[in-house]
Amino acid sequence: MNFQQYEIEDFLTDESFLNYCAEKNSDDILFWETWLLNNPEKRVPAGEAKTLYAELRQELNLRNKTQKDLEDFKRLFLDHIPSPDRYEESELMQSRSFFRKNAVSLAAAASVILVLSYFFRPGQHEYPKTLPVAQVKSIPQNSTKKTMRLPDGTLVTLNPNSRIEIDKDFNGKDRIVRLEGEALFEVAEDKEKPFIVKAGNTFTTALGTAFMVRYYSHEAEVKVSLLTGKVKVEQVGTKVKSGNAVYLTPGSQVVINKKISNTAPKRQTFHADDLKAWKLDFLAFSDAEFNEIVVKLEDWFGVKIDVQNAPEITKHFTGDFKNENLETVLEALAFAHKFAYQIKPDSVIIQFKPMP
Repeated sequence: MNFQQYEIEDFLTDESFLNYCAEKNSDDILFWETWLLNNPEKRVPAGEAKTLYAELRQELNLRNKTQKDLEDFKRLFLDHIPSPDRYEESELMQSRSFFRKNAVSLAAAASVILVLSYFFRPGQHEYPKTLPVAQVKSIPQNSTKKTMRLPDGTLVTLNPNSRIEIDKDFNGKDRIVRLEGEALFEVAEDKEKPFIVKAGNTFTTALGTAFMVRYYSHEAEVKVSLLTGKVKVEQVGTKVKSGNAVYLTPGSQVVINKKISNTAPKRQTFHADDLKAWKLDFLAFSDAEFNEIVVKLEDWFGVKIDVQNAPEITKHFTGDFKNENLETVLEALAFAHKFAYQIKPDSVIIQFKPMP
């Protein structure tokens, strides 16, 4: 079996892959986890197939719940629509009377049929929505992460307080987007068209891979982290003597000081699990000190936090947040730590009461 040729529909018709999605068979789960690890270029269609599988399972449950209503609806028609060769005026009037009396029930049942026909019509699923070219997409600060698809099939997960602009010539000779903020790119492979993310004067080029770029105007550094594949990161217009191009391998990242143009980039490593948690919007604290919480919130939501009148000793905090916006997280922390807060366009003020 040549899994390299698989597209979304192929994954969804493969019994072992469906077992992997349903977490039914340990051998199938191990096989597909290993295969996807060794074939990162297929993670995008496989991921979309897995998402679509989950959606269809939910819709199938809906169909099972409404099956009785559908059968009753069909029986109503069979029982109350006379055959053409037996039409008499009295029967026709009775039929019309029946439909007038049961118009609401019939309309409800008909709406169920229309909904199910839409859900199960081939080719109607599209996750996530495809953005047109020359589009600017912004995610408000007090929001959660959003995933979108670019015209070439690339998936972009955009952090709150971030914006992405798609070049008007996107998917022509090359694929260029401009980023302000933080985003994870799962690039659709196209060896003839490089994928380029411009973040200020830092350009990141890839062919088919998954990487994250962080570039906020209020931060002094640009960070590029590579999950799979290979990317080239360049500083345009700098005077770095050792060269302005850095090639990353999976699990490595580069940090560039955008305030000092002649500073060489710093290579680092990072934990892939942290990036996966970021994409799933799962923010967790375990017996965390307050300073640790502040740093993590700044990284997570891309904001600058100004803490005023902080006591010398603060409580530790343990808690998990899934798909929660900044305000919800701050509300929980404020209740635990007894502080007031104010959310501004690109910053947050946390204010403790002055000590007596």
